[in-house]
Amino acid sequence: MATSIVSLIMEYYKWIVMIYIKFQDLSEEKQEELLKVSREHVTYLFGDSIKKYVDKTGADFERLIDEETIKNLYTYDYFFNI
Repeated sequence: MATSIVSLIMEYYKWIVMIYIKFQDLSEEKQEELLKVSREHVTYLFGDSIKKYVDKTGADFERLIDEETIKNLYTYDYFFNI
């Protein structure tokens, strides 16, 4: 009973992300699932550069990843099934 399908397509190191969601299913679980997908995406794309930055500055890696995760959600294309 999958209520959303996340498509991640990697083309020349660029990801195209399309997220399909049932309009009635915007629950906290679904939001956590979207955050998890975004976090994996951010870690894949920027993890190494963020680690280098953390090594230089002593910043908190988890906090930086969390901030980028939320920013990254705005780059996705959402399709709502009503």
